[in-house]
Amino acid sequence: MIIQKSRFTPGLKNGEGVAFQIGDIVDYRMRDGTELKITIDSELMTHSGYRGYEAIFSDNGERAFAPAIGIYNWDGKVA
Repeated sequence: MIIQKSRFTPGLKNGEGVAFQIGDIVDYRMRDGTELKITIDSELMTHSGYRGYEAIFSDNGERAFAPAIGIYNWDGKVA
């Protein structure tokens, strides 16, 4: 069993290890450095060795997997 941090935990620098809920809107940094908003659209899952979420991306409205490590600027409160 993996223990996740509450999404209300203060002082978190990124989304790694945080239990987000479907509908949470968070800042996301893609591997190429592009920064945008994503909407969490699944429970936490593993894909290709990364833990993260299926999410709706604000730039194109498409649903894709977003590794939790790319979630940044999370200050411990609902966006």
